Amino acid sequence: MEQKNQNAQLAYQVTRIRTASREQLLLITYDIAIRFCLSAESAIAKGDTEESHENLLRAQNAIRELMVSLNVQVGGSVAENLMGLYDFMHRSLVEANVEKSEEKVAMVRSMLEELRDTWQEALEKIKKEAISNNQEETVPSGGGVSFAG
Repeated sequence: MEQKNQNAQLAYQVTRIRTASREQLLLITYDIAIRFCLSAESAIAKGDTEESHENLLRAQNAIRELMVSLNVQVGGSVAENLMGLYDFMHRSLVEANVEKSEEKVAMVRSMLEELRDTWQEALEKIKKEAISNNQEETVPSGGGVSFAG
């Protein structure tokens, strides 16, 4: 039964990723990094060095994906600043892995959560503006409804 649930969860995740927009993939990547940081914090607290190591490597990989997704030519200084933040987080997770520092992992997780929330808010704002602009284009200038008689 447990294997069946794991297979169903995996199938759901694969479908979620395959059908996601670029923006949704960004949020999913943040979620993955955050989840692995949480797991690493827990493993460090339990003294499980192998589990913490695996989770920290996975969190580092997720942050590398965020770095690869940046287009510094198009994004300019914002993208450069994000690249610097991602680089700092990646290095901090490497240090946390060596030192088995729950505090460093928590710091990176906090930064990831803050960035994820910021992106989520920005995407929701853009979506609302797009919907609003689209509605303005479809509403007749008089705002009324006419019936052909």
